[in-house]
Amino acid sequence: MSPHFGVDHDYPKPLLDAAKDYLPFDVTAIREIDVRLVDRMDDWQVILALSQEGFAGLITLDTRMLNSPREMAVTHQTAATIVAIDAAGHNPLRAFGQLLVHATGVAAAYLPDRPQLFRIPQPRTVQPVKAWDQLGVLASDARVSIQQLFDRAKLDDRDLGTRVLGP
Repeated sequence: MSPHFGVDHDYPKPLLDAAKDYLPFDVTAIREIDVRLVDRMDDWQVILALSQEGFAGLITLDTRMLNSPREMAVTHQTAATIVAIDAAGHNPLRAFGQLLVHATGVAAAYLPDRPQLFRIPQPRTVQPVKAWDQLGVLASDARVSIQQLFDRAKLDDRDLGTRVLGP
């Protein structure tokens, strides 16, 4: 049986609803479990309440709770699983992407009777690469010059000017 996690209020409900069928575990927004879990309780109380309600643990953007003795003690006592996602500036879209990237790993490593912490790091920012520089990598692998590889692969002026999709 797959685990069922409560998900912190920082995750947009439309994204969560759209992904439910694709995640390898069940998720419910904590607001749907009980609205009091959102603003009226400390994190340790949320962890305890989720455990008492039969949830495996909490998916959250609040990585600070991993540094709190009370939250970690309650996590240990309840054998809860915390999936804490480092998201730059508490960006829910970025955090959701990180959850999707790591969901299968979390599901595979999940142990129902053991307290677990999954700290998912911030994604790195992707820098663009120039096409000419990538041609250089390909040319090096082929042991030819960039110009030789380019001359072999480039389109002639007629092909370049012909509309691919027609008139």
